[in-house]
Amino acid sequence: MDAHESFRGYLRAHEVHDFATQMQGQESKQIIDVTIVGAAANFRARMSLYRPSTKAGDPRVWVSGLGQHACPGNLVAVLCNPDHEIFVVNISDPAVWATKDVSGTPLNAALRSFSTVEAATSELLMKLEHVASQGFVPSLRSGPTGVGFTLETMLGIRANASKSPDFKGIEIKAGRGGARGNLKKSRTSLFSQIPDWHSSPCPSGRALLDKVGYVDASTGRLQLYCTSRNVPNPQGLYLGLDPSEAWLESRWRRGAEASEVLARWRMELLRERLQTKHASTFWVNADVRLGAVGEEFRFTRVTHTRRPLVWNLGPAIAAGAVTMDYTLSIKPSGQTRDHGYLFKLHEHNIDVLFPPSDTYDLIDR
Repeated sequence: MDAHESFRGYLRAHEVHDFATQMQGQESKQIIDVTIVGAAANFRARMSLYRPSTKAGDPRVWVSGLGQHACPGNLVAVLCNPDHEIFVVNISDPAVWATKDVSGTPLNAALRSFSTVEAATSELLMKLEHVASQGFVPSLRSGPTGVGFTLETMLGIRANASKSPDFKGIEIKAGRGGARGNLKKSRTSLFSQIPDWHSSPCPSGRALLDKVGYVDASTGRLQLYCTSRNVPNPQGLYLGLDPSEAWLESRWRRGAEASEVLARWRMELLRERLQTKHASTFWVNADVRLGAVGEEFRFTRVTHTRRPLVWNLGPAIAAGAVTMDYTLSIKPSGQTRDHGYLFKLHEHNIDVLFPPSDTYDLIDR
């Protein structure tokens, strides 16, 4: 069978296999143990992951013995649980699917092995209720990141640069809101991802700075701090998809001149980052007031999203709902300071990337 893009991204996100680094040919084939889930019993099997020597080596996958459990045209699910056990389920088979809610059946047992995130959801809600019960608290850091840093500190989460979710598989995003935490039209970071420098005309962040950076009047340093979206910003920078929609491009337009591509990201990787970072996300809203020494926050409401609509990411960028921030400058030593390429979402557009969500009022629970 074809190992299509979302399947490849799923295996890579769960650290099972990366087709992008696999060579062509039988000698590079990878074989892993899997479990085929039946209506009354499980069956041990082996999954082959390979790229044939012919043509472009389009990725392939096969499960031994699958023909005994599925027919052409069936929909087959591949699931990897937190313990890295891999299950193969023919969900077109009504005899199998009917057992998903029956305690003790193979499918029910397999699905229960994914329950750790649900338990973490209840635990995190209890922690947030305790934080909310403390009322307004002083910000522990000045500036835009103060609300997130304050909440994570109160939850006992240390600041880090990890690409993994913050709390037992759940990503936490805090934002300033209006009355009772109603969303403002602000942006929140989805993830950070450097360009594919090997496929970019500018091969590094320093090359970008030399090309389109500007000198800050107050510090005299060369820098590039700006937001890029679907239309040119004051620097002439904007985002666009290439004709195949396989690549996101950072483009530069000067006046009436034709636009120039500066950097590229693989859309497959960006969708994967969205899926991995936001499989389960708590969007926490806070009331804000000015205290004696700065901002104070009262965390009032949380919106819980799951299963992002990853194929909406490209259209969301094209429509301007998702933007990207450059954070580049030159240190006094002459080295490049790079705080990341921050993909952000306008919070009032949350339903563009996520299906209907659950909302909890932390004050009245």
